[in-house]
Amino acid sequence: MSDIFGWLTAAQWFAFLRIVLGLWWLESVRHKNLRRFIDHDMVAFTIDLADHHQFPEFGKVVKQVVLANRSWFPYMIVFTEVVLGLGLTLGLLTPIVALGSIFLTLNYLLLAGLPPRDISVYPAYEVEQGQLIMMLAIAIVTFFMGAGCTWGIDGLLGFGCL
Repeated sequence: MSDIFGWLTAAQWFAFLRIVLGLWWLESVRHKNLRRFIDHDMVAFTIDLADHHQFPEFGKVVKQVVLANRSWFPYMIVFTEVVLGLGLTLGLLTPIVALGSIFLTLNYLLLAGLPPRDISVYPAYEVEQGQLIMMLAIAIVTFFMGAGCTWGIDGLLGFGCL
């Protein structure tokens, strides 16, 4: 079945969404000042959001986890974003990386997508919220629609493809 213009099949549109989401994750890494992000920004921003979270108990848990793991947590975030970006863009282990994308996006949404108690801490939360909801929707579609089977390594290997 092709789209209304006869350009792409439904499977090709799902693959397109998968690739866009993968590139979105890679852009998330590319636009960071990695040295500042790892040395300071990630932990400081997360703690600031946690301290002003609209659900203080959730913020307290986030703060404890990040502070206890501050030496390696920013590296894990960057590594995870790269793995998700490459996996989705290349269509490699797509169901697994789609689940990872859902998990990471939900975490970002719960932390940065909710209005903080003090809006001056992060006045752009609504922009973040919109972006994360779109990323979450694409990741869910990617997971359920076998989007790695078209234009992806999964399709070449038959991983998760019927």
